[in-house]
Amino acid sequence: RPNNGWYNGRFLYVNSKAYISLEQFTVTLFQLYPTLYLHKRTRGVEYMFSLLMSRVFEHIAAGDEQRAGLTHNHPLVRFFQNPDNLENALLLDDSLFWGTLHLFQEANDPNIQTVANRIASRNFYPMHDVWKLTEEVAADNTVMKGINAGRRMKILNEVCVQVVNDLREKKDIWGEACYYDTYPRHLYKPSTTEGGHPQQINVEVGGKIIDIASISPIVASAARFSIHRIYYDDAKDGLGNRLEAAIRDRVKVRLDEQLKNGVHG
Repeated sequence: RPNNGWYNGRFLYVNSKAYISLEQFTVTLFQLYPTLYLHKRTRGVEYMFSLLMSRVFEHIAAGDEQRAGLTHNHPLVRFFQNPDNLENALLLDDSLFWGTLHLFQEANDPNIQTVANRIASRNFYPMHDVWKLTEEVAADNTVMKGINAGRRMKILNEVCVQVVNDLREKKDIWGEACYYDTYPRHLYKPSTTEGGHPQQINVEVGGKIIDIASISPIVASAARFSIHRIYYDDAKDGLGNRLEAAIRDRVKVRLDEQLKNGVHG
């Protein structure tokens, strides 16, 4: 069993002396998201991978895998045609993708070829960080300086959502060359189930098992963050500059509206 921890057959729990270690774990995991899991480059590569593979599978589904640069017996084709076969699934790993990338680069489909070439040359799609641009505008706003951190985060998040929605209505800017990436992350989502639960961090206090959020002010702080990014194809002439100008313009408008409507009150 773990030090100061027990397992009752349904869930793990620790005593009150050990909960600080789990508190630290929760905070560390929370901080890993913006620096690792949700890093702009990581998310950008994931987006390009999705673009590439969705196009590849479209051709396989149509029985035209050769247009994607693949043969009929390629592991990806075999898996798509029979995904329930465990042997086909076991062939899928990182090495298969990197070993197949040169085939995608020679595909007859120009969309597959273009994305594959960019991945191979590490020429990833650029992006505009809507949250960062919103923070820059908010930093010059005197009203925002008097708002506490929790309320400030809420306002900025709402502004980001509204700004992206505004951009999506601009047909002269928004199109297939743009991709909105957003992801909310909470420090911890309390279940507050007394008696313990597998989906919460359980702590034993005075003979009772409770949610860690009930005794930890750090975990109970409801800290959260969200990413709001727009990736775009820089092959579209001037798109990046037009996007940034539109973002900054809409941020000013939407932030003023939020403050005028008393969201900071």
